[in-house]
Amino acid sequence: MMIKKIENKIFNITEKWGKKVNLDMSYFVKNGFWMALRQIVIIISGLIVSIFFTRIATKEIYGNYQFFVSIFSIVSILSIPGLNNSVARSVARGNDGDYLVAVKKSFIWSLIGVPILLIIGAYYFHINKSLGFSFMISSIFFPFFYAPNTWNAFFQGKKRYSKIAFYNSTQSIINAIATIAILLLHKDNLFLIIVVYLSSYTLFNVYYYYRSLEFVENSKTEKDTMDYGFFLTKMNFLEMMAENIDKLIVGIFLSPASLATFSVVSMIPIKIRLMIKSIMIIVYPKVASDKFNLLEFLTQKRIFLYFLSVIMVISGFIYYIFIDKVNYLFFGEQYMEYYKYSKYFFILIIICIPSIFLNWYSQAKKIKKAIFYTNPIYFVVKLIIIISFVYFWGLIGAIIAYNLNAVLLFAIYIFLYKKNQI
Repeated sequence: MMIKKIENKIFNITEKWGKKVNLDMSYFVKNGFWMALRQIVIIISGLIVSIFFTRIATKEIYGNYQFFVSIFSIVSILSIPGLNNSVARSVARGNDGDYLVAVKKSFIWSLIGVPILLIIGAYYFHINKSLGFSFMISSIFFPFFYAPNTWNAFFQGKKRYSKIAFYNSTQSIINAIATIAILLLHKDNLFLIIVVYLSSYTLFNVYYYYRSLEFVENSKTEKDTMDYGFFLTKMNFLEMMAENIDKLIVGIFLSPASLATFSVVSMIPIKIRLMIKSIMIIVYPKVASDKFNLLEFLTQKRIFLYFLSVIMVISGFIYYIFIDKVNYLFFGEQYMEYYKYSKYFFILIIICIPSIFLNWYSQAKKIKKAIFYTNPIYFVVKLIIIISFVYFWGLIGAIIAYNLNAVLLFAIYIFLYKKNQI
């Protein structure tokens, strides 16, 4: 009841100001409220888990855990994750039937991941038995971990953001409690920690999928939804690699301890980026269903965009000043000598909002040229940069490369806009 009162009060204030800056603030605040609430719960839950990891577990355990999650995320490409955005776009247009078809296709393709994870597990078994066993057991969970997760895209297309917020928040809280419990009881048992991570998310995703079926209103499908989903998957494969390649390279070329350190110093800015990305999901169905081009949007909303630019720059400098103190408060003394490296990420804080918006815009409007330039081409360049920087400068090289690549992606979008290609 109190949440509803707060939501209504914020809605009334922003509706008034939205008229002044020529922006449909009522839509964004009404839905953004729930997405922000959801992401705040997810971030707090994740941070608490990370705090327990850094204060209880060794750097090796935490580093291997991060390494597992990175590889598992990359293998998820076999679940055809591009179907999520394609389904959200189609459902926003009233085609609920595409959701059911996409889940079946995702599940069937996910079965390919089973032998691949077994092979990866067999390889790492000779290096680290616990890590090897973890990959092997993950093969059982894999088809049920990602395919049912399409419920998120379905509710996104339906604009049922309160439902997404409630489901994701519950999932994150329970997972955090379970992970912390296993850390307190078995802090050195990587296998048990990973099993808890896999089982909690899998059970919730399967349950939420069946609950989502109650909201399917028709069996209509759109002709190219599956083809577009496969296209996005091909493009997003490199994006997904780009999201995880930094940790993967650090884990392979340096050590689990270095990966743990990299994860800690980059955690706050990446969490901020994920929060912004999650909130801006509400842009996707609106952009997909509304008829406007980017130039019209930038012209009509210029006052709001000027204001937003000032906020981003101020936020970046506040982050730069306080981030080392925040890191120490959260993660303690074990990583203290590396906290200064977090300051480099102020660049990411400043440019992440326009980059995320342009990414969603390109996909919602099916601008394949922009998707191509910001995925395969960008990934190849990013891979060269991260490998080179890690090879020559180690951990600090990985941190500089991460921020340099963020600037590069933003520059690509600016170039495409100048060339009238988005």
